[in-house]
Amino acid sequence: PDGSRVNAIIRPAAIHGAALTIRKFKDAVLGMEDLTREGSLSPAMAEFLSAAVLGRMNVLVSGGTGSGKTTTLNVIARFIPHNQRVITIEDAAELQIEHPHVIALEHRPPNVEGKGELTIRQLLRNSLRMRPDRILVGEVRGAEALDMLQAMNTGHDGSMSTIHSNSARDALSRLETMVMMASIDIPFEAVRAQIASAVNLIVHQARMPDGRRKIAQIAEVVGYDSNGAILRDIFLLGMGSDLRLEYNATGYVPTSLDKAAFYGVQVDRDLFDPVKSRFVPAGSDSMMPVVKDPLISGQHGGGGENVVRQVVVVPFSSDRPGDAKPQQQQMHAVQSSPSEPASTMASTPEMQEEMRKLIDAARSAVADLQAVSPSASREQVSQPEGPPPRARPQSGAT
Repeated sequence: PDGSRVNAIIRPAAIHGAALTIRKFKDAVLGMEDLTREGSLSPAMAEFLSAAVLGRMNVLVSGGTGSGKTTTLNVIARFIPHNQRVITIEDAAELQIEHPHVIALEHRPPNVEGKGELTIRQLLRNSLRMRPDRILVGEVRGAEALDMLQAMNTGHDGSMSTIHSNSARDALSRLETMVMMASIDIPFEAVRAQIASAVNLIVHQARMPDGRRKIAQIAEVVGYDSNGAILRDIFLLGMGSDLRLEYNATGYVPTSLDKAAFYGVQVDRDLFDPVKSRFVPAGSDSMMPVVKDPLISGQHGGGGENVVRQVVVVPFSSDRPGDAKPQQQQMHAVQSSPSEPASTMASTPEMQEEMRKLIDAARSAVADLQAVSPSASREQVSQPEGPPPRARPQSGAT
């Protein structure tokens, strides 16, 4: 009744004996303020998501197992106006939506004779006859993705669902695969067109190494081109210039705000300002491995102080290989990619000083070489491209 998930497995599948797994929800019902206080998202992200739900944007919550997808869906669904009819469809009832007009439908497995099954696809098709304002699918796993997209494209704006994926871009790829599982001959281009017109936002969840669950990325689905999905990041979680995790806006203003304005929802454009929306969440240093180094501590005149030796964080981003990043994104360390670590690593004064010392040492070494053999240096500089000249024997050499 409380939405807890139970899985039991026995021999012979469980080699070492029976195993029982219970995944429990918290007794307290969380709200958007709770997620913000725990550092799961920034205040700007919270305000934007509430406006997105009120503005009837279609939202897909993605993430890995145990990343908090169902919790996020529960929280943002609270902003659905109470005069709208909501139908939830789930494989196993988990959603706990506080709303006066909710009809919960649940998948029924077949009996021992293989009969009596009610699939998610059947429930989705039946829900269209129940005059829903919004349809919430607990999780899309297979061919029901096609019916969900068709529902989103047939006047049921503001629908939401969750999907397992490693990133926002991967969520769209998995959605394409699921639609192709529907055993209906649909051109691949038509599938992508359905996804582009149905899904407005992707909210990607991530579970940090310390167990904290955070919304790592909010991206808008713009469309498709020959290289695949076109996503525009709105908010990102990444490493700031002070080597702490922080939330930042990319400066991109989503085009789906026009849809929200159609439903009478106005969104403050300051939410997308990278400077005003910067937010350092609680536990932002949880991904920074800190070790005690007596040698470095002694150099600082301390004794026993913690020194950061190595920080490795891969920021979440929807940028495709070869895509040119907007100029605003290049100005923020949170937008850096693994192929551009220098812009992030040189952002602290200590590292900038180290880089200057290395450059000065390299220049000094080049100057010393030129002073030893200036004529040879000039000859090598003016030498045209081609195979290197053979070394001439010096006088007195045998």
